[in-house]
Order: sequence, then structure tokens, then C-alpha cells
Amino acid sequence: MAINNVRSWTDRKRSDTELFDQVSSVMRLSRTFGLSISLVRLARRDDPASHDFNCFMWAFGLLDKNWMTTLNPERQRIYPRSDFVAYLVRYCLQEISQLEMRTGDAVIYFTNGKPVHAGTWDSGLVVSK
Repeated sequence: MAINNVRSWTDRKRSDTELFDQVSSVMRLSRTFGLSISLVRLARRDDPASHDFNCFMWAFGLLDKNWMTTLNPERQRIYPRSDFVAYLVRYCLQEISQLEMRTGDAVIYFTNGKPVHAGTWDSGLVVSK
């Protein structure tokens, strides 16, 4: 399946050119399956300013950087990752059916029981980073 070729931009084994080609592949998948996917900004390994947020920060409304400096002023590059979301799923969140979903609810994707991506529900669509 084509989606299995999609990898994180932080994958050190891939060059920036290969990762840019991946964006093109995702766009082709979008057209093939009639999805609404658009590139807002390409994150590049060598450009820390492009690493503003990840999908988990987007889905849980953590885009305001002030919470990071409040938690740990010396480490301003803190990103909630899969283990953080796994904790939320286990102890804080409640699973609901699609019929119960409301705009703004978090949608979490799993691979082998591990959270790998997140977005928010909006009128029958999932919006994500």
C-alpha cells in the first residue's frame, strides 16, 4: 500500500530530496482517494524554525509555546510525542463512537497499539497537521 512508504521527516536515512518527493506522493494519494490534503509548510531538518509543532500539539491545542517555557524554561524545544499521547489515552481520554463525535474532538491514529498521528474532527472530516 502506498501510504506505508510515508515516513517522518526526521528519518535520518532519507535525504531532503527524498522527503520532498514524499510530499508529492502524499498529494498523489490525496487525489487518488479524493482526500483534502494541502501542504501548509514543509519542515526541513536543517531549519529548526520550521519545526514549530507536531500533529499531537495541533490536535490538542498546544500551539502556544508559552506552556513549554513555563514547564521547563531551559528546554524550549519540548514536543508531546507518542508516549505523551499514550498516557492521555490510558489515563485521561475517553473513546467515543463516530456518532458521538463533535467538532474539535481529538482523533488519534494507532499502529500496533501505539499512537502515531492525531487530528481533530470537523463535520465528518479529520483535520491534522
